[in-house]
Amino acid sequence: MKIRKISLGECIYFFVSLMTLICSIIDVGFKPIIYSYILVCIFIFLFILTMKRRNLSIYQIYLMTFFLFLIARPLLYCLGVFDLHTLDLYETSTMNDELVCETLRTIIVFLTGTSYVWLFSDDSVNIKHFKKTENRYTKINDVLKKMFAIYIILFALKILYQIYVSRRYGYVALFNGTLDSIKLPIIFTGVGVITEVLIMFLMFYNRQETDFKKYVCIFMLLGLVRMLSGKRGYTLSFLLFFMYIWSTYYHEIKIQSKKMIGLVISAPILIEIIANFRYQKAISLIDMLKNNIYFQVLRSQGVTFVVVADTIKYQEKFTNKVPFFLGYIVDFFQKEPSGQVINDITTGNYLGDHLTYTINSNLFFLGRGTGTSIVAEAYNLCKGNMFMIFLFALITTVIVLKISQNAYKSIFWFALSYYLLLDFILSPRGSILGSITSTVTALIASLLVGFFESRSDFEKA
Repeated sequence: MKIRKISLGECIYFFVSLMTLICSIIDVGFKPIIYSYILVCIFIFLFILTMKRRNLSIYQIYLMTFFLFLIARPLLYCLGVFDLHTLDLYETSTMNDELVCETLRTIIVFLTGTSYVWLFSDDSVNIKHFKKTENRYTKINDVLKKMFAIYIILFALKILYQIYVSRRYGYVALFNGTLDSIKLPIIFTGVGVITEVLIMFLMFYNRQETDFKKYVCIFMLLGLVRMLSGKRGYTLSFLLFFMYIWSTYYHEIKIQSKKMIGLVISAPILIEIIANFRYQKAISLIDMLKNNIYFQVLRSQGVTFVVVADTIKYQEKFTNKVPFFLGYIVDFFQKEPSGQVINDITTGNYLGDHLTYTINSNLFFLGRGTGTSIVAEAYNLCKGNMFMIFLFALITTVIVLKISQNAYKSIFWFALSYYLLLDFILSPRGSILGSITSTVTALIASLLVGFFESRSDFEKA
């Protein structure tokens, strides 16, 4: 990755953030409100700098989700409209100043680590790979289109079934084993993963604007419907990823554009509508506006701050065999149990399971979950060492941005970047290894496609 010259504003940011980084690593004893102001100001400074570099980038998108999930509550705390000491994730309690400060310091250090990669690296993509025309219109492309036509229908039917189950038994039925207990025909096995892999292949082989719009619109339409079952993050990550691809390889999207402003204004309303549908509450736009919907969304989505805080609080009580960040790799080789059962705790290594079980085991067995965060997983992996958390953020961001630069280099590279970037976008509320099953499936499929594509007799067949 090339190192570039930085502007005066970026130079000022570097020295200011370096001072706050040192204060956060050594813990100078600031009060929660001071660390909150530091975090919010550093973020605002950084985001303004990213707006001046070029069109919508993957790092800008990452900062948007980082704000929504990890900085929203500190911002509300700075504005005096929310108490950051609140512990409201399956418990009604408060955290002390020490825990609040430790959480804020962790987020500051992690954010600063990611920002230094963006600050000093040339994050422009290698557009020449995208413009290559060879090996794009092969017979295998026709086969993929026919498969997509079949699987998109199967996927739609499965989504409708999931909505039915979530409406009848509650959205937790998707996680507590109720959905798995009802056997569907074998043809529906893995239909979601296969459809995702097919859309990935079609994006790689069909690069005209009309093709991109067609396949993405079909997939996103189903994604929007799937949100009704309660899976909002899934659709959000795909939407932001497709916006990044469009802005990078087709037509630039400026962060200040009317479309982006409209998305920011309308997104909280959509999120709240889906949340009400998820919990089977009455949907009233008038009530949403009366209750200050934007405050409600920032408060509710910002609960990830509590995920990080609780990870720090219960760090010594977890029984995971390997660090949670690496647990996705280990658990990949283990059979996943149906629903949320004790085996998830005794042999599994997912932070969301262990955290929910520690906070309230009854809710865990009912299918509830806290979710996870890459920041919380970094704290667990580094055992609270702030300098190591900084290095972790630095290294992971370098890997992600490097892969994103060469997304269209080959079908294998595109498959890797496809899932890695999807996870990176949502990693403030997830992990960059969260889609390891889909990633492995896509990589194996890409190797097979690449093998058949390279054989001349396959083209002549």
